[in-house]
Amino acid sequence: MGKMMFAILCSVLIGSVSGAATTDSTATTALPGSMLFNTVDVHPKDGVISNAEFHKAAYIYDLDGNGTITETEFVSKYQSALDVSQSQAVASFAAIDFNRDGVFDDKEISAVFNIFDVNLDGQITLTEFQTGFAHIASGHGSNN
Repeated sequence: MGKMMFAILCSVLIGSVSGAATTDSTATTALPGSMLFNTVDVHPKDGVISNAEFHKAAYIYDLDGNGTITETEFVSKYQSALDVSQSQAVASFAAIDFNRDGVFDDKEISAVFNIFDVNLDGQITLTEFQTGFAHIASGHGSNN
C-alpha cells in the first residue's frame, strides 16, 4: 500500500475520533499511533481493534444515520474534523471508495480494516498499527 493511501486511512480514523481522548493511564502515547489506537480500542479495551470497533469509528461519517457513508457526508465531516480543503477531502474519499460508487460501505470499511490487519487474524494490534505509522513516517511506500 502506498504511503498516501495509508496516511489517508489513518486520517480517516483520526477524523472519526477527533476531540476524543483516552482515559487509559497505561496507554503508551509516546509511540506513533498509540493514542489514536487506544481511542479506537474501546469495547472491550483489550489491546486490539476489532472489526466492530473499526466499523464503529468509520461510521461516525454516516451523518444521517442511514447506514451508508456518502461522499457528501464524508467530505463534510472530514473537513470539519481535520480542517482540510474540500478538494483534499474529496481526494481522500476517492482513495477509500474502491469501487467508485460514491459510497463508503461495509465492504470497503472491511477492506480498509484488512489493510491495517497485516496478518489477517481479524484484529489490529498496536504493533500492526504502529508499524504502519512508522512505515509512513520513514517515507517508504509502494506507490502514491
